[in-house]
Amino acid sequence: MKADGTVVSTRSGTSNWHDIVMVSASRGTVGLKVDGTVVSTRGGTDNWHDIVMVSTGVNHTLGLKTDGTVWTLPQAVNKVKQL
Repeated sequence: MKADGTVVSTRSGTSNWHDIVMVSASRGTVGLKVDGTVVSTRGGTDNWHDIVMVSTGVNHTLGLKTDGTVWTLPQAVNKVKQL
């Protein structure tokens, strides 16, 4: 992540990202934008808002909201619907 809020990555899908304040990367990459929205190379975060922290890994993408709830993408839920 550069000081101007853009992202430099060897992964495709991040070249148009801007206003980024936090990045998490694993098999996918997620970026938290200054307005609390999230961009992701895996997709699925278009309606995420009011996010203050993001995390991604091999089997998860998580977003912590301002109200303390956690949003997740489907790959973070196991066979018995546990995070």
